[in-house]
Amino acid sequence: MRRLLPLTVILALAACGKSDAPSGGGGGSPPPASADQAGPSDPAPIDPATVGTVTGTVRLQGWLKPDVPVPLLGIPYCAAQHPGGAPPGDTLVLGEGQTMANVFVLVRSGLGKRKFPVNDKPAILDQAGCIYKPHVLGVMTNQPVIVRNSDDTMHNVHFKPKLNPDSNRGQSSKGLEDTFKFAIPEPPFSVQCDVHPWMDAIVHVVSHPFFDVTGKDGVYKITGLPPGEYEIEARHERFKNASQIFKIKIGPKETVTQPITFKGGPKPDPAK
Repeated sequence: MRRLLPLTVILALAACGKSDAPSGGGGGSPPPASADQAGPSDPAPIDPATVGTVTGTVRLQGWLKPDVPVPLLGIPYCAAQHPGGAPPGDTLVLGEGQTMANVFVLVRSGLGKRKFPVNDKPAILDQAGCIYKPHVLGVMTNQPVIVRNSDDTMHNVHFKPKLNPDSNRGQSSKGLEDTFKFAIPEPPFSVQCDVHPWMDAIVHVVSHPFFDVTGKDGVYKITGLPPGEYEIEARHERFKNASQIFKIKIGPKETVTQPITFKGGPKPDPAK
């Protein structure tokens, strides 16, 4: 009797043949990325001897519904990677004192039309234990993004941008890697594994190097900023339409501390 393959396997195998990865263009080195923001119309070159830093801690004030466990226990291989039980999702990761992980903090404006060299150091997005790691990834335009399969099972890598070309590539075995590039700055978009629908991560693409992603301690740090006035923005997926934006002014060699607070709601009364 002829054995039929599961639909998810067929779809993933089909994806293996696709090569429509977003890229910065054809051969040769891509041009420097232009910030093209509000700011100095004819900005001077950045003097490393005068640059400053903005830093702070991101916290949640109030309450948000916790993540539920990732629904991977129905897949034997994925379940075996988590003998202690399914981990919670990554949309709300809090540390001591309600510090927030996975917050993307960037310079929103103030750099003017400065151009920045393309970062040729690859950013790594790993598929390990049937989960994308890290959950939030920030990259510059045209920076290589290497997606790796560290699992001994099939995954596929499905980027879903709106401004850059989308891409869907299969990775049928452990150790496979694919490299992607995104030429256009873009607000956050998702990358998912269609074989394991709970697997997702978020990608932010910006035209300059002034950004950071918080860990569980909630700390961000953006260095190398020339003296000037800036808008700083903090984004978190639970607050899609309520990013935090604030203005700062940095003097020569100055470190500005700017705490950031996202406001949740009241904690429900379990008795009601």
